[in-house]
Amino acid sequence: MNIPASALKWVNGQDTGTSSKTMFAALSGSETGPQKLNGFAGRDIPKDMDDFGRCYRLILAVPEWAERLRKVSGVVPAWHPFIREWKVLECLYLSRAKNTYPFFEKLGEESRLIDGWKKTGPCSWEREEGPCSPS
Repeated sequence: MNIPASALKWVNGQDTGTSSKTMFAALSGSETGPQKLNGFAGRDIPKDMDDFGRCYRLILAVPEWAERLRKVSGVVPAWHPFIREWKVLECLYLSRAKNTYPFFEKLGEESRLIDGWKKTGPCSWEREEGPCSPS
């Protein structure tokens, strides 16, 4: 596993969160390697613009990873809506758009469905039994 120095500098810095570390793990290959990013084996998605900002800044720090963003949703399928809408999210982030929560909520709902969850009410979800269910 050959992780760029800029990526190692980023991951050891202060501008990280669970969703951006999930991206780092997927793009660096450390999610399957012997050293799971200091024990981190998270599968988190961005929940709001602050979370996305950390993900965006990871790609700014390691620009060669930008062309491989699809790998993130290959490793963590729940990321698919966020990778698909990456350019829209970038525009919203760079324009400092207000009231982005509904957009994140829509992507998050799609993500949960991909991850094996079933919506049971306006604000409630239940894990469906199946191959993605926790054991």
